[in-house]
This record gives sequence, structure tokens and C-alpha cells, in this order.
Amino acid sequence: MASRSLLSVLVIGFIVGIAAARELINCLDGDTCAHIRAVVQGPQDVREVVKRFSRSKSVDLYGNLLTQFLDRDFAYQTPSVQWERLNISYNFLEDDFFTSIQSNQLKFVDITYNKLKTVTVMPSVIEFIAERNNLYSVNIQSKNLQRLILPKNEIDSLGSFNNLARLTELDLSCNKLGKLDVSALSSLTSLRVLKLANNGLHIIEGTASIRSLESLDLSNNILTTVDESINNFPNLKNLYLQGNKIVIWIINKVTIYGSLKFINIENNDWDCKHLGELKKKISGKIVPGSDASKCTTVDSPYADRLIKYRKQEFKALQEGIARQDGSISCDAYKPSPCDGDDNLVYEVAGSSVRTAEGLAKQSVQQLETALSQEENVARSIQAQIEVARRENTQLVSENNELANYIGEQYRLAGLSGDSDVEIQLNKIFEHYEYENTKRKEDINAEERRNQDKLNEINMLQTQMDDESYRKDTLLEDLEKRNTTVIGYENKIKELEKRLASG
Repeated sequence: MASRSLLSVLVIGFIVGIAAARELINCLDGDTCAHIRAVVQGPQDVREVVKRFSRSKSVDLYGNLLTQFLDRDFAYQTPSVQWERLNISYNFLEDDFFTSIQSNQLKFVDITYNKLKTVTVMPSVIEFIAERNNLYSVNIQSKNLQRLILPKNEIDSLGSFNNLARLTELDLSCNKLGKLDVSALSSLTSLRVLKLANNGLHIIEGTASIRSLESLDLSNNILTTVDESINNFPNLKNLYLQGNKIVIWIINKVTIYGSLKFINIENNDWDCKHLGELKKKISGKIVPGSDASKCTTVDSPYADRLIKYRKQEFKALQEGIARQDGSISCDAYKPSPCDGDDNLVYEVAGSSVRTAEGLAKQSVQQLETALSQEENVARSIQAQIEVARRENTQLVSENNELANYIGEQYRLAGLSGDSDVEIQLNKIFEHYEYENTKRKEDINAEERRNQDKLNEINMLQTQMDDESYRKDTLLEDLEKRNTTVIGYENKIKELEKRLASG
């Protein structure tokens, strides 16, 4: 059963991607794992993702309830990745983890629904989404940034958003801005969409001109007047002013009417006289079905509105106190569109887990087939293990015999004092190497003696050859002399015969 469970884990890793004790990684594009979805439990699991999938192109880590991206020891190493897309939304991250990784290819980042207070936009990024964090500071290092989406944060200044010549969309809805300083955005020469809804904007100021801007959302702020400051956007097509406190629109100071295609002015506090003049000027451009016709006629519009707003603030304060002491039902409470909802994080995390569970269920049949195959392989491996075990037993026996033989040779060599077989063998080699050296020296000496004797023999042989040569010479000379003597003797005999006959 334990073997079957282990094989199940291995097969799940093969089909789903990689299965580990704490993380589940789904390779969305098959075996290449260029696009992965990771369900993790903590920074130690993210460490494994960074190590094993640093070459992936797209990495999704959303909905994991992470409070820390990388454990600090690993973060200090500044690991390098080749990711192009990173989605780590719907977690509880607080630290600017972008300072702990290296990447020159990261282009698309989504950190929606976290708790970061500051964040770094890396140099290669072209789209950065950080909705619903606690951001009050953004360190933008990218000069190629095109989309910057930062609603529901704590940003109170536009000072961080200059020198972004390629930026086309900037969303700062639901932040803490008090004024729109056009001069702070003058370097955004490609900006087409600017969203500043649900801030505390009460004034538009600055003399710079943003000619590229086509859509401007200033809804749900506290603007009271529309004047020549709107001319800073000469090519504006869509303008959203609903939900402000606008009393008048100074018509003779505004020149953008020709470019406007759509305008929403509903839910303001218009003075009827000024509203009538405005409707004639922008006839056909007002959003259909709006309550832009609602207005109030009073002698002192601004003073009247000031009293009205003070009453509204006092009423809101009373309702807040009433909600705290329980005298008013929560059913009567209307949440702000900028309110966050941490339950969404848990819902996304739950959905992520269910998706992983569903993936596992869908793979059951494949898992069973693969498991059967793996069990067959396991049986084959087990048989091989048994063969190897028998071979190992035989090897152990032979090793013991060899150890005993080495010990015997160790003693026969006259050695003692060591029980380790390896040391004994080394000392045996040293002993016989020493003996062999001595024998070699003796043999060399004997060879030298033999060579000397051989030299003597050769010398004697030479002498004998010389004596033999002299002997042969003498014999030859003797033979010649004998032949001469015999000749003389024959002549003598012949003379004697002649004398005797004569």
C-alpha cells in the first residue's frame, strides 16, 4: 500500500506537472512548462518555484494567501528569473519583493489585492496592476511602462508619475489625491486615458497641456466648478464628471466642446441658470438617461451648498456613531465603491484550491492507467532488486573471503598492529614493494657480476680463438715443412737408387 501511494504521487506529478509535499504546479502548456500555475503554502514553496521554473515565461501565484514572497535567506541571494508575466494577486503580501529578484524580461505584473505600502516597478515592465493595496509610494524604474493601474490605494501625490513618455493609461481611482496638478503629468506625452475617480479632488490647476489625452474620469470627487483648467486637455473625447459637487460650468472660458464626444454630468449640484446654458452648449453629448437636468435655484449657490454639505457631513458622522453603538442597522449602510473586501482574497484562494482538486479528479482515469503501468514497472524493478540483492550477498561473501585472505597474507608478511583491511592491503603492498626493491637490487648486482664474468669469458674466448688461429697456422706450416721433407726424402731415395744402379 505504501508503494502504491508513492507511485500515485509520482504519477500525479507526471500528469499535472510536479507534485511535491507542499506545492502543486500545473504546466498549462504541457511538458515545456513555459506557463505555470502554482498552488503554494509559503515562501519556501515559492523558493522551489523560482529555482525550478526560473526559465518559464508566465507564472501565476494568485490566491495563495501568502504573507511573504521569498524567505529572507533565499531573497538575499537575489535569484534571477526569465519570467515575462507574473500574477501574484489575491494574497496578503506586505513587502516590496521586487527588490529581491532579478529579471530583465518581466513585462506584465498583477499584484491586485495585497497589502504593499511601497512597490518597485522593474525596468522591463510595460503593464503594472496593483489595485487594492496600501500603496502610498511607487518607485517606477521602467521607461517603457504603458499601463499603470493603481486604484484603491493611499497615493496622495502625482509626483511619482513623471518621465513616463510611453504611458498610455493611468488609473489612480480611489486614492487620496486632493488636486489635479496638470504640470506634474506634462511629460506623459502618450497618455490617452486618465482615471481619477473617487479621490478628494477639489481643484484642477497647472498650465501644461496634455494633448494626447482622450478620456478623463473625474467622477465622485468634490469639484465645484468647471473652468478654463479643463482646456489643458484640448483633444478630450470622453469626460466623466458625475458625482461631484459642481455648481457652475464657466462656459465662456472652456474651448474643448468641439473634441468632446461624450460627457457625464449627472449627480451634481447644478445651479439651474448655469445648467441651462451648458445643456445648450453640449446638446447631444450628455450621457443618455442621466439626471443632469436636476438643479437648484437659489440666490447664493455657493453659500447654500456649503450649508448643505456641512449638514451632510454631520449626518454621516452621526450615522457612523450610530453604527458603532448598534442603534442603526447595518442594512442601512451603503459601502463606498473604494472599500476593499478581504473576503475576495479567501474566495479566490478557495476557488484556486477547488480548481486544483478538479484537475486531480479529471485525471483519475489517466492516473489509474499510468499507475497500473508504474506498478508493472515497479514489479520489474523489484525483481531486479532481488537479483541485485543476491549478487550483493555473493559480493559480501567474496569480500569477506578476500578480507580473510588479506589478513592471512598480512600475517605471513610478518606484519601486525592494524585490523583495517584497506590499511593491511596497503601495508602488504608496501612490504612486498620494499622486498621487491631489495630483490631487484640483488638481481641487478648479480647481473652486473654475470656481465663481468661474461666479459671475462668473451676475453678468454678471444684469446682461445687467437691461440687456435696460431695453432692452425703452425700446423699448416708444419704440414708444408713435412711435405718438403717427404719430397726431399723421396729425392734422396731416388738418388740412392740411381747410385746403386750406377
